[in-house]
Amino acid sequence: MSVPDSVAQPSNTLPLEKKDSVRIEGSMESITLKLIKPEGADPAFTTYMPKDFVFDPVSSGEGTGYYFFTNFAGKRNPEAYLLLFVFPENTTQADAVARVKAFVASRNSTAKPADYEAFSFTKNNVRYASGIDLRQHGNLFYYISRHYPVEMADGFGPRAHKITESWKWLN
Repeated sequence: MSVPDSVAQPSNTLPLEKKDSVRIEGSMESITLKLIKPEGADPAFTTYMPKDFVFDPVSSGEGTGYYFFTNFAGKRNPEAYLLLFVFPENTTQADAVARVKAFVASRNSTAKPADYEAFSFTKNNVRYASGIDLRQHGNLFYYISRHYPVEMADGFGPRAHKITESWKWLN
């Protein structure tokens, strides 16, 4: 007799994988999500991401970015990702807003400041959907950005939502 993951796991341990479903092009599809809990992340967090994404953390003096790239059919797409970017400590709200504006401007978008949550732009004759949402956790500012070719909207959006939906800050 097999024991369900929720019973087999100690109460303080999250399952390494879990099953879920997403609506893609009008139909519910079963997906497997895998646990992401990067060592040394500050602030620490956990989330689950679809198995057809890859996790790629990067860090510099400008902050730390946690990229979740699509990896459909085993092919990583650098133009289809969700990014959670954490600014360094002591970044003011004004500095964070200025950097968000610079991020949007770098995409040659015509978005107005109130439109940052969702905007689109064209690069190399490909139309992209993008968005950026500035947030705060404790005394740290961070943003969540989405970037993907508009033709991927039905598959990307629901999967990316699973990452943000299961995000938990641990400190």
